[in-house]
Amino acid sequence: MGAKTAKLKSLVKDGIGFLKEHWNKPLEGESLSIKEFASYCFGTMGICGFTFICGETIVFAQGYFAGSIMGISLMDFSIISIIALVVRYLTLYMEPLAMTVFENLGHINKNTARKCIIAYCSTIAIGIALYFVPSAPFEKVIKGLPQIVANILVISGASNLVNWFLRKKLCRKFGRYKPFMMLYGIPIAIISSIIPFVPASMEYTSKLVLLHALFTLRGRFTALYSDNPQAIVAVITPNTVERQKIYSIGGIFLGFLRSIFRILFPVMIIVTGGYLDVRSYQVFVPVLSFMSIALGMAFINVKERVIETYEDKPKVDFRKSAKALLSNKYFWITNASSIFAGWTGFADGVLNYFLIYNMRLEWVSGFLSIIGVTSVVGNLLTPLLVKKFEKRTILLSLRGIWLGVTACYLLAIAANSLALLMLCIFVRSAISAACNGLNMSFNADILDYHQWKTGERADNMSTMFGWFTAPFQTVFGIVIPLLLKYVGFTSDWDVLFDSAIFTDVIRIYVFVTMGALVLATLPFFFYDLTRAKHDQCVEELKRRIYGNGAEPAMAVAGAGEGEAAAAEIPATEQSVEDAAVEASADETAADATVTEVTDDEK
Repeated sequence: MGAKTAKLKSLVKDGIGFLKEHWNKPLEGESLSIKEFASYCFGTMGICGFTFICGETIVFAQGYFAGSIMGISLMDFSIISIIALVVRYLTLYMEPLAMTVFENLGHINKNTARKCIIAYCSTIAIGIALYFVPSAPFEKVIKGLPQIVANILVISGASNLVNWFLRKKLCRKFGRYKPFMMLYGIPIAIISSIIPFVPASMEYTSKLVLLHALFTLRGRFTALYSDNPQAIVAVITPNTVERQKIYSIGGIFLGFLRSIFRILFPVMIIVTGGYLDVRSYQVFVPVLSFMSIALGMAFINVKERVIETYEDKPKVDFRKSAKALLSNKYFWITNASSIFAGWTGFADGVLNYFLIYNMRLEWVSGFLSIIGVTSVVGNLLTPLLVKKFEKRTILLSLRGIWLGVTACYLLAIAANSLALLMLCIFVRSAISAACNGLNMSFNADILDYHQWKTGERADNMSTMFGWFTAPFQTVFGIVIPLLLKYVGFTSDWDVLFDSAIFTDVIRIYVFVTMGALVLATLPFFFYDLTRAKHDQCVEELKRRIYGNGAEPAMAVAGAGEGEAAAAEIPATEQSVEDAAVEASADETAADATVTEVTDDEK
């Protein structure tokens, strides 16, 4: 007993010593200290609290609020998606400008600046004019069509102007992502708190246009706020193993507050009438929003680091960058997968539907949200797997298991077994968390590879692939409401109390999810960017900027302005592949852990 106590004391003492030593000092080969990693974890916890508010509670899509309470037709959501896609292609002239602004941190030449002002202001002007166009002639398509288009144009033009101004003033000093992650939580909270007070009794056209405007405006803020905790990891550290640690262990914190909200919200709203009473959203959404903002402020200690230097003149040309992006097969692989990846979680709502419409136990759904904690298992397991296996192998294996587990949802529903359904979702939660972490790590590695190959970062330019994938996603999104309509489910959610319709709806949810899993996984059979190859690319990037002498760990955002840019001519791809194969062989022979190697050690 005494020996065990002494051992425990020794472990505690060593742990405290390790914490003190590395609180402000990173481990060898890594970029983040414990203090900064903790700031990332707790900051993203707060930021991603909004993913519950904006993605699961106050959502402009089929669901309790917009569908059941506000009475918006399921088909109208699909029609608005088509309208948004058409408007996006008609205003495609703005996207290259926005990408150029992003990649150059807002510092663009006079000619490009003039193009931006003309494009953004003319878009706003056209949008304002459309507000005065009568909507009656277009009601066979959708009510309020001109005003819906006006919402998109005015908000797009204005938000691009605001983002440009903020990038120019803040990004060179604080980084590409961080300024927006510190600022944009406030407008998101305000808009989310206003939306539930839109009167459900308002005339349908006015209500649809107003809700669309509010959700579209909020979406412009969330795109640079709650969507960025993963994107910023690519510029926090170049170490692929450390990145996976951030994605996976940080992912535990990332979803923690969201999981707490999932548990608390259904219990809290008992006093206000449950999911189908608008008071639940009017009272508790502002409370959850305030909690999210307060915790998100911990992100202030996180620093962006990127292997590049800043010049006074812009160095990113859109045409050249676009051509280079389109020749990168890895971007095609991940974006082809992304067409269907958004639907791999489509069956997640099955548990709530089962409790509310089959078992009549709405209040239990909050307690069963504890299922989400199994994602911790996936997040903890992923960094260990990445050290042993290639990411591609891990993803393919996990997706196969995920497919089988999703099929078991039907068995659970048929057997009316809550326990079996919970078990399936427990396993699915762990697997999907691991797959999400891997997907984010794939994107970060590809950005490094692209910078090695072209000499340019492409954090925002890579979004141009959305021009090609968006039509497929939109069509896929239209098919689902048509399938639901075929079995009798449109805008009246009470039909789910009918057991026959309920069963048909569940089958659609499950089969769509299974199909999406297969289609989202197939492209990764062609992915061959190995860990060894990626590490060689990163080492080459460092040598281009820092030479073969003493090498700083990384360039921090705001440092080195006016320095010479990195050389844009890379070593041949074959030479890196050969070096990667050689490094991989050496690693296997030595059974070594992947770490960054200094020039002296080489």
